Amino acid sequence: MCRGAPESLIHVLRDCPAMMGIWLRLVPERKRQAFFAASLLEWIFMNLEAKQGLASDNWSTLFALTVWWGRKWRCGYIFGEDSLCRERVKFLRNTAVEVEAAHRVFNGGSGRREFVEKSIAWTRPSEGWVTINTDGASRGNPGRAAAGGVVRDEQGSWLVGFALNIGICSAPMAELWGVYYGLVVAWEKGVRRVRPEVD
Repeated sequence: MCRGAPESLIHVLRDCPAMMGIWLRLVPERKRQAFFAASLLEWIFMNLEAKQGLASDNWSTLFALTVWWGRKWRCGYIFGEDSLCRERVKFLRNTAVEVEAAHRVFNGGSGRREFVEKSIAWTRPSEGWVTINTDGASRGNPGRAAAGGVVRDEQGSWLVGFALNIGICSAPMAELWGVYYGLVVAWEKGVRRVRPEVD
C-alpha cells in the first residue's frame, strides 16, 4: 500500500501516513516525540499500560481500538471492502467512550476488574434427542458468507456435519442458514427430536 517505506508492523500500525494522520489528532503534541520514537514492543506496552491517560482518561482503550480499527480499515482498503467512515477520529473517540461505559456497567460501576471463571462445555441433550451446533458468518454485512455445523447424539457421538458456502448475505442471515442446514441434515438422518444451539 505504501511504496515509500518497508511495510513493517510498526509502519502499518503507526508510521504509515494514513495512520499517522489519525495518531497526530489523538496524541498531544508534548507526547508525540516519545510516541513516535518507541520500538514496537515499547510502544504497545507504553500505551496499553498508561495509568494516567496519554491523551485522555481512557487512553489505553482508545489506543487499542485505534490499532484494531486501523488494521481493519487497511485490510478493507487492500481487499476492496473499504468501509465508509468519514470522521474516523470522532468514531474512535466515541467507540472508546462506549467501551469504557460498558466496562463500568459490567463491573457494577466499581471500576475494578472482576473476573469470573466459568467452564463452558457441550451439554448432552435428553435421551432420544440430538444437539445441532451451528455457526454462520459473513465477510462484510452483507458480504461473502458461509456456515457450518455438527449433529451429535446424547452421548456426544458425531452423527453428521456440514459446511457450506452461502454466497452474499448478512451475518444474521448466515446464522439462520446454518440452523436451516443443520435441521435439513438431521432430518435426512431420520432425526426428529432436535435441540439447536446457536451463538
